[in-house]
Formats: sequence, C-alpha cells, structure tokens
Amino acid sequence: MIHRSQGIHERIVQGDRLVQRHTLRVQVPDHPEVVVPACIFLTIVDGHIRRIDEYTDQAATTTLLEIVPRG
Repeated sequence: MIHRSQGIHERIVQGDRLVQRHTLRVQVPDHPEVVVPACIFLTIVDGHIRRIDEYTDQAATTTLLEIVPRG
C-alpha cells in the first residue's frame, strides 16, 4: 500500500491569487520515502478556480513516477 502525506509550509492569499508552498511525502513499499517539494499558484475568479499552476522538484517527481505502479 502506498502512503502519502503533505506538509504545508506557507500559504499566501493576495487579491485573487493564492500561493502555497508544500512538501509531498510518498512511501512506496520496498522503496525509500520520496520527498517532493512543490509550490502551487491558484487564480480565483468569482469564487471559482480559474487557473492552477503547480511546480514540483523535477528529480523527486521523476523518481516517484518511476516507482509508483501503474494500472
């Protein structure tokens, strides 16, 4: 079973924008824990999410994609 958790380090709201800096931790059986630093930017218009931009650490994301079973 894959276990994951997320730690939020910072969240800033200014006008119609929200920025969140967080770390995703994923434990896949028989592999070391993968820690993925990430940042997400949201644009809110009339109470609805209009745009999402998310940036993750490329090396950690690549590792995660290699070890998580698909299907």
